[in-house]
Amino acid sequence: PVDLLKIGLIVAAAGVGIFFLITLISLIIYGRAYYYDGYDFTKVFCTIDLILMLSGALCVAVNLIVMKVKRKPIVKNVLILSIVAIVLAAVCSVIPISNAVNTASSSSRSSGSSGSSGSYGSSYDMDFSTYCLLYLNVSNVRVTHSGNYTYVTGSVKNTGTYSVRYVKVRAACKNSSGSVIDTDWTYAVDSDWLEPGESKTFEMMIRDPNNNIRSASVTIVTD
Repeated sequence: PVDLLKIGLIVAAAGVGIFFLITLISLIIYGRAYYYDGYDFTKVFCTIDLILMLSGALCVAVNLIVMKVKRKPIVKNVLILSIVAIVLAAVCSVIPISNAVNTASSSSRSSGSSGSSGSYGSSYDMDFSTYCLLYLNVSNVRVTHSGNYTYVTGSVKNTGTYSVRYVKVRAACKNSSGSVIDTDWTYAVDSDWLEPGESKTFEMMIRDPNNNIRSASVTIVTD
């Protein structure tokens, strides 16, 4: 039982360690913690650490009970360490389990939903347009000229937690006085999914023989 107790402690500690590692890495890279609502690799690691934490905690608890029933002495430090391991494993397990339940529940309610301007790969508690306004950021907008054409380029970044596609952007092209003299639109994201944390560039080619377009305001199209 003592050897199994040590094995249980090691397994539980490994699971807790993986949990904190997943949380830390996702916070550093993506700015938020991803579990079952994130990427495929976070789902795999969450499953592994849940198995380790729960099996380790169960092993520790069973062995403590067996030792108590058989009236075998338990070193005080080992008992404290065992209790800490069980509590930590239980608390850390609640977070990914709750996340998995919420993700599955949300997916069952609206999986495969789409908006008029695009679609998303997972379900939301909001519609597509609202998601785009909140979590798709347009940046690096530039205006360049070549011959009779003006090119408006930029990038769109998905800062949310779901994949999107068929996302349109609209450019309001302005002259040197700031007046809008032309508009154009394009798909910033086509049929290829834009995953959470990813960015994609876009380009609009606008006929402008006199190179009157000097700047452009680019927005996400939500209607």
